[in-house]
Amino acid sequence: MTSFYNIPRGLIRTLVEEGDIKSNVLLPYDPMGVMTEFLEKEGVKNIVSNQNEEVLYDISWWQDMREKKLDWVIATTMGSHEYTPYLLKYSSLVATEGMAFLDRISFLEPVKKRKEFLFDHHLQKLIVFSPRPKFSAIGNTRDSVTAAWFMFRRKQCNAKLTELKFALNWDKSQTLPSLA
Repeated sequence: MTSFYNIPRGLIRTLVEEGDIKSNVLLPYDPMGVMTEFLEKEGVKNIVSNQNEEVLYDISWWQDMREKKLDWVIATTMGSHEYTPYLLKYSSLVATEGMAFLDRISFLEPVKKRKEFLFDHHLQKLIVFSPRPKFSAIGNTRDSVTAAWFMFRRKQCNAKLTELKFALNWDKSQTLPSLA
């Protein structure tokens, strides 16, 4: 997995606000520490972060993470290719509250790699970004894609409905106060 998809901070802010994520988070793969830094700036406490992609294959590492009783697992599955099945399967066994994956909207297509996960886990919330986030690599390479946070809750809810949210103007650093 490369660090091509550097995440804009506004995407993390939206996840924290919409997902009500406060603490006890596992970032299975945060190679440059960007997600960790952004989550800390958003006030999230107790973040366990990994920068070594090799542990994603290590079942004992995942077992250690499960013993930590972490509420949320947050990962970028966009561009993770061969690691996506590991992230999906083991995240669902580690998270006590829920999982959030940032990916292209096409993540919803139940292709062979994701079919079992999508059938076994209820998508509680889908947060689609507009305008499209611009992901960039070191240098001038850019990729603008329709991306979303896919949030799966572990606790069963009465309704099997999926909440669809649009994060409009997520890229604005400041929101105006509401009129009272």
